Amino acid sequence: MIKTHLETVLAELAQLPKFIDSQNMEELLRAITSAGKIAVLGAGRSGLALKMVAMRLRHLGFDAYAAGETISPALGSGDLLIAASGSGRTASICAIAHRARQGGATVWALTGTTSSPLAETAHYLTLLPTGATAHSVQFGGSLFEASVLLLGDALVLELLQRTGQGHQDLMARHTNLE
Repeated sequence: MIKTHLETVLAELAQLPKFIDSQNMEELLRAITSAGKIAVLGAGRSGLALKMVAMRLRHLGFDAYAAGETISPALGSGDLLIAASGSGRTASICAIAHRARQGGATVWALTGTTSSPLAETAHYLTLLPTGATAHSVQFGGSLFEASVLLLGDALVLELLQRTGQGHQDLMARHTNLE
């Protein structure tokens, strides 16, 4: 039974590449590589997925943080906020994205809809599948949240290749306090 459910989840996630626009990804990669500081923002599981992405960006040598943490620096001109919300309506995410934009940071939204407060606040937008748009059998935002993580992992692999780094370079920046 679990094997069948796993196959269902993987089949839904296999649709992710259909949602991805190559030009949009080039722009996101350019935004990441040109940013002074990068902050990620999401509530619940979307936030956890983006924190994993921020960790890998730090391993790649980027100055990346999770917004809202006590050690997160201020964002301003030349910085990037990547915010995720499947509905694009999560009040706290929209408010912080708006504040980042007012402060001069570039806001990139990962969301499931083009008509939402987050989409309107963002300079750039990447559409990802949600349970509603992809008719997922998974609970809540599971499809969107997993898509955020998988997209992040794909971006990291592309950045690894473009920067010419190897796994040993990333390990040198990996925590040694575990």
